[in-house]
Amino acid sequence: MFLATCGPTAIGKTYQMQRLIKLDARRFAPVLSVTTRQRRNLEDGSWYGFVSSEALAGFDPADVISDVTFRGEHYLLLKSEIEKALKRAPIAFMAIVPPVILLMREKGIAHSLINCHVGDAEVYAGRLSARGYKGDDLAREKAAGMAFVYPPQHPDWPQADIKLCASPEKDNEEFSKTVIHLAGDLLPESLLSKI
Repeated sequence: MFLATCGPTAIGKTYQMQRLIKLDARRFAPVLSVTTRQRRNLEDGSWYGFVSSEALAGFDPADVISDVTFRGEHYLLLKSEIEKALKRAPIAFMAIVPPVILLMREKGIAHSLINCHVGDAEVYAGRLSARGYKGDDLAREKAAGMAFVYPPQHPDWPQADIKLCASPEKDNEEFSKTVIHLAGDLLPESLLSKI
């Protein structure tokens, strides 16, 4: 199962996925995103793979699901990277923005979706602050997070809505319950009680 998570900056999407991958890497695997932003690769390792701008032209167009430009850097989602992740584990994770999810649907890339909504505005503001946002930037990101627009429900693939930014324990519980709801049949009983 390809399990995508969607939600605003700093809500905890990647953290929650990393938590489950650390718990059992045989059951959960990240989908690598190819990016020209080198710092992103150094920060997140297995989640991002760095390529030069010159190398972008070498990718097979049939393999490229999306090529998003953010702050001048490219982020590519490749069909081959989804396939690689699903060979490593039965559940592959990736955090994806709504326009890319819509492109995946156009191209028939099967997925389940977890929409992560802001539960507590002040806790969310604290997470943004910890990321270095302050003043007007913090206020803007907080407002954007509260008003984040999610992709519409797709009739063919399951979707779940959860609230994060309550407390670490509550967030862990909510995300785990949602993964069990969407993918529990892919997990052994011994793991269900741990996640």
